[in-house]
Amino acid sequence: MNLKLKPLFSKPFNGTLPDIIVKKLPPQWKLRNHQIETFNYFFNDNISIIFNSAITGDGKSFSVLLPLICNKNLNALMIYPTNELINDQFVKLDKYPGLDNVLKDKLYGENISKLIMEAYFFERPLAVQSFLKIQLLLTNPDLFHLLTSLNYGWKSHLKDKLSHLVAINFDYYVFDEFHTYSTDQIVSILNDLIFLISRTGEQKKVIFLSATPKDYVLSLIRRLGGGVAQVMGSYSDEQKEDWDQILQPVDLCIDGLTESVNAENWIRNNVSLIKNFFNDFPNSKGAVIVDSVASAKQLKEFLKNKLNGLRIIENTGLTNRIERSRLALEDFDIVVATSTVDVGIDFSINFLIFEAKTAGHFIQRLGRVGRHRGFPHYVAYGLVPRPVYEKLKARLDGEIAREALNQAVYDSYKEEQNFENYLKKWGLLAAAHIYVQLEKLGSSTKPLREAYADRIIKTYSYEKSFDYWTGKYRSYSEDQNKRAILYELTSFRGQSPLQCAIWDITQDDFLFYDLFYLLANTEFEVVEQDEWEQAYKSKYQCNSKMIFPSFFLYVKILSHLEDRSDFSLGIDEDLFEKTEYLENIQVLKYFEIRRHKWANKINNKLYKQKLVAFITPEKPNVLKFRLRLPPMFPVFKLIDKTSIEYSVVFGKEAILLDCLNFLLKPKQNGKAIIV
Repeated sequence: MNLKLKPLFSKPFNGTLPDIIVKKLPPQWKLRNHQIETFNYFFNDNISIIFNSAITGDGKSFSVLLPLICNKNLNALMIYPTNELINDQFVKLDKYPGLDNVLKDKLYGENISKLIMEAYFFERPLAVQSFLKIQLLLTNPDLFHLLTSLNYGWKSHLKDKLSHLVAINFDYYVFDEFHTYSTDQIVSILNDLIFLISRTGEQKKVIFLSATPKDYVLSLIRRLGGGVAQVMGSYSDEQKEDWDQILQPVDLCIDGLTESVNAENWIRNNVSLIKNFFNDFPNSKGAVIVDSVASAKQLKEFLKNKLNGLRIIENTGLTNRIERSRLALEDFDIVVATSTVDVGIDFSINFLIFEAKTAGHFIQRLGRVGRHRGFPHYVAYGLVPRPVYEKLKARLDGEIAREALNQAVYDSYKEEQNFENYLKKWGLLAAAHIYVQLEKLGSSTKPLREAYADRIIKTYSYEKSFDYWTGKYRSYSEDQNKRAILYELTSFRGQSPLQCAIWDITQDDFLFYDLFYLLANTEFEVVEQDEWEQAYKSKYQCNSKMIFPSFFLYVKILSHLEDRSDFSLGIDEDLFEKTEYLENIQVLKYFEIRRHKWANKINNKLYKQKLVAFITPEKPNVLKFRLRLPPMFPVFKLIDKTSIEYSVVFGKEAILLDCLNFLLKPKQNGKAIIV
């Protein structure tokens, strides 16, 4: 199906600018309507929460800097979902007027370690403390959550001090690419913000940025209260006087994928499309975006062999840092990538092939092409599930506006599970963590505890008192097994208990990744912890006294497999006899890897490892379809000791799946039994 996607134009602000903006910005600097609207809402005492959903590439980032540019007494904490995006946005700060004398920095693991080595801090919390005095600080949601929720460090008084600094040192908080946050992460951020408001006793200014917000996300954000404003851009697909073109016209081809022809197969079969385009339009730049890291790695090698003379690079979670940096430098002709570029750095391309198993992926990835001028022609190929293709084909034809395309895309995909029940089942238990941590600091925190508890219950309009949730939290923390569930619950992305330290000799780099991916997609050998650490220190010339966190396994990757390894995951239990293990969240042992050359060595650790898990008799593909789980939701096939097949989910995702267990319970008289 071939479509012609119309260009998009954004309406400039044509009114009278506030005097303070006129004084701070160069006369030729053009502002958008949504930027001025955001600015006005920011200084409106009746508005505390601003949600800016202007289209990607229309200056949302500048809209949140404008208050700081105009008032140098403000301090801002800006939260980005990836460290790559932090680095990209930090570099762009130098391009904006009025920020020359603003003290700014980046707060994430690598920079903290660097400061410790340079300034001789003996404790990480003390190093972080110095960052929290910066006027414009860029960080990630993991660190924001750790610092705010009294989780960073080991000493209670330092945890409290860091959280206090986050509350008092910043006048406003910005969350970029907020559509990428899952429901559990959104609830974590809401709990954190409620705590910050409770600490200061005043409503905080918070700005959320997302070009593709979901109604459910907006409904959660509105719970914060204090006055909520939503800002939209003003757009047209026709040129109007003084309107700025922000997106170029694109020739869009949409094709349907099947079980026998996946995205990788399609690209291999149609490599001539890429070759012909780059022959017809020299100096073009392109991107190939797929869901699987393994597919991306295989496609990179395939394209390097088929497209002689073109610079092919890779950008995935398993790409070394030198190659990843080439994207920012635009040192490539074609980048083969995964979701790492969905919300990553901005780069110029005029050719795109993308896989899209969800409506959000379709719109986000298509938005990567056509954002930059200077190319003679723009083309995109969207690879979608066959049923989606059939729906789009029946609805779309010829030339189309982006708004109409977006609506058709949303209508054609099956709505994803948003785990609404998480808030009531687990969100308040997560909120109780902060309360219990405050208790450990002594009686002086009682007023703050009461203020926080009162705000939590009012925000979530929940009928049970907060004492119920704090009591439940204490009972979990006193139970060795249930304590593992709390660790997962109170972390932002989960604990990753099976994360491995990787020494990838195929690209001479050191990375960290999940055990199950390595088993399926790489040939590796297990190495000792000392050998891995010494190799790391040697490569990066680290201090010999550097202390590493511990990992489940230390491996040396020898090669990346073309075909998935046929290993299996088992459990040394008869699950038919252990019905209490099924369709309830559990902390279990006795998992084992089968049919793998390193199974014995891995199982020496895995068999004894306690894992937060959710097991159901449903098969993985049936489970994902019936519950509308996201395409990349990690469901694994599990074989018990009697060779019966089950599905298992681990970690934070097990908690999410537990929110849906009422859909999995056996039914009686047509009604689900909820236990």
